[in-house]
Amino acid sequence: MSDAEGAYNYEGVKLTKGGFGGYEVDPEALRDYATRLKAFGDRFTALAQAADSTTSVDGAFGLLTFWMGPLLDEKHAMVAELIPANIESLEAYIEALNGCAAEYEAADTDAASDLTRLEDQF
Repeated sequence: MSDAEGAYNYEGVKLTKGGFGGYEVDPEALRDYATRLKAFGDRFTALAQAADSTTSVDGAFGLLTFWMGPLLDEKHAMVAELIPANIESLEAYIEALNGCAAEYEAADTDAASDLTRLEDQF
């Protein structure tokens, strides 16, 4: 995570202290992390869809455990209500990460352009 000097490293996204009290950010690392989160979200969505397609069938748990089916269905229904909000939050986070990456990249491009113009003047 974070060290004593304020550098940050999580899941391959590294932020290090830059000049003038800022941080050095690699936009591509942000995009890579967003891509990994998207893959996780896709797997999570597929798992949620698979769970939706399974329901307890009468007699599936046998005579001694017949009570499990309705209990599991009830718990599944409770969780199923939360899944869309979690997926939506994850998608918003992924979009924000990609947006940050684009903004950092644009700022870097603008700064490089300004420095090149300044260099040309001298």
